[in-house]
Order: sequence, then structure tokens, then C-alpha cells
Amino acid sequence: MASVKIASLLLKTLSKPIANRLKRGAKEHERFREMTIEFAQFLHRSEMTMRVKLLGETHPKHIRPLNDARAIDAGANFISESFLFAFAAAIIMGETWRSRRAEGKRRDAVQDQLDSYGVEIAGLKEALVEERSEREAGVSRERDLEKIVEEIVAIGLRGGFIDVSPQWESHVRIGQQARAFGTYDRAVTDEPDHEELESAPRSVVVEELNRSKEQLAEREGSLLESNGGP
Repeated sequence: MASVKIASLLLKTLSKPIANRLKRGAKEHERFREMTIEFAQFLHRSEMTMRVKLLGETHPKHIRPLNDARAIDAGANFISESFLFAFAAAIIMGETWRSRRAEGKRRDAVQDQLDSYGVEIAGLKEALVEERSEREAGVSRERDLEKIVEEIVAIGLRGGFIDVSPQWESHVRIGQQARAFGTYDRAVTDEPDHEELESAPRSVVVEELNRSKEQLAEREGSLLESNGGP
């Protein structure tokens, strides 16, 4: 809007010089002088006819024409004002077009930014799904490995090939019972009840599982030491 204010100030400044220049041109050039007088007389007749009709007279009287000096002044003023009006209209239209163009560019930039955010979010979702799948696969492999170790130990116990402590035998039996009930990850020695684990926070359950895995690793180490392993 600053450009519109500057343009209006410029028009006010140039209005009088343009009108004076048109008046001088009408006086100096005969053809332009005649055109200005005819145009001014036409405007005068139209104005007077409109005024008479507004007063309610259907048949206006004879309208006296303007003298040449007044006709030149009136015509030059009208032409200068018309020029300034056209110039102001062009400035306003240009400012409107510029504002719309800037708004369109800003809208396109925002849309491009939203599209880039959408692509980033989609990539993060895919990475999250892949990470979750890898984590589930790792947990599954860990469970399978623990199951294999317990089965090997159970076979050794039944065949008398190995001699383990009563705590290890209790752990193997508890692991087998836990798999039968579908709660293998939470079935450890001295663990809380199943209902308590379900109502406990996730961090507590994870901590309990980690402790169970540490106990399993310690018992495996003690088993290997008792059997003369490395």
C-alpha cells in the first residue's frame, strides 16, 4: 500500500502542471484548441441538460455555450483529470496484480513446504515400521534361542548327561510351564504374579524381564563352570 500512497501524492503534485501544459497546448495549437473547445462545449451541454431534467423540466431552454477561454479551461482541466485518473487506475491495478502474485508465490511456497513435510513423515513412518519389525524379529530369535538352550538342558537332565544345581532345574521347569501358559517372558524365579505384571507400568515389566535374562545368563555360566567348560 505504500506505493499507492506515493502514487496519490505524485498525482496531486502533477495535476496542476499537466493542466497548465494542456491549456498552453490548446492556445498554441489550432487543431488541439478546436478539439478542446468542442469537447468542453459537449460536456457543458450534457451537464446543463442533466441539471434541467433533474429540476423537472421536460423541455430545456436554449443552453448558452461557453466562451472560448472558459471552454479551453474546462476542456484542459477535464483532459488532465482524465489522464491522472487513468494513471491512478493503472497504478492501483498494478499494485493489485503484484499483491496477488506475491500471495500466489507465498501460497505455493507453503504448499511445497507441506509436501516436503509429508514426504519426511512418510519416510519416518517407514523407518519406524522397519525398526519395529527388526525389533520383533530380534525378540523372536532371542526367544527361540532361549527355548533351544532350555530344551538342550532338559534333554541332558533326563538322560543324565549333565549335573546341574536345583536352582537351574527349577528355572527350566518354570520356563517350560511359562511357555505352556504363554507367559514365558515373565516366568522367572521369585517373580510377581501375572496379574501384578499386567497392572504394573511398562518400565517395571521391562526391568523384570531384563533381570530374568541376566539370571538366565548367570545360570548358564554356572552350568558351564560346573561341567568343566571354558
